[in-house]
Amino acid sequence: MIPVPHGRDVQLITVEDICYVRADNKYIAVVTADGESLITTPLKELVERLDPAVFWQIHRGVIVNVNAIKSVRRT
Repeated sequence: MIPVPHGRDVQLITVEDICYVRADNKYIAVVTADGESLITTPLKELVERLDPAVFWQIHRGVIVNVNAIKSVRRT
């Protein structure tokens, strides 16, 4: 679970619900099918906590859940 502060509350996002994670200035955006939340946990720390068989770091600032990939476009 990833804790996400929302004011005085803390929302818990299950790892399975994460579509992708991306660096967004000094925050990390955790994107699910329901929306996007910002956290301050460093991306490097998240990489260590996520299963590398399921979450691939495709860019210096982006980690994707391979189960959420629907298509890939070559450029």
